[in-house]
Amino acid sequence: MSPKFRPESQESSSWLLMRGSGFLMPTLIIGHLVVQHLLNDVHDLRVEWAAERWNKTGWRVWDGLMLLLAVGHGLRGTCQVIDDYLHKPALNRLARVGVTLLGFGLVAAGLAGLIAFDMDRTLERLEK
Repeated sequence: MSPKFRPESQESSSWLLMRGSGFLMPTLIIGHLVVQHLLNDVHDLRVEWAAERWNKTGWRVWDGLMLLLAVGHGLRGTCQVIDDYLHKPALNRLARVGVTLLGFGLVAAGLAGLIAFDMDRTLERLEK
């Protein structure tokens, strides 16, 4: 008999996050590598090329999704390791809060760069 799946439980949500991100990340990363390193000559990859790429919303969404999935997957895995090794409740909670804050900081910094990017200003600064 198979175990019942209860979407309202934290374990079910965690399981879905890990499996979903583990399935989607390789697809996104392989697509990124194909575009960056196989379809384009790595010697031609310059800031201008990246700026033109990020000027398209689709690439920003692609990179933002890679960022969110990777950090979410890594955070959840790190919290599982913390649970395995830190058995004192106060220390466990402190470590989990610290890791979570670090993850939110990484996501905030990455998304700020993706959202605030302006191709014209970037190319203008390069010309100076």
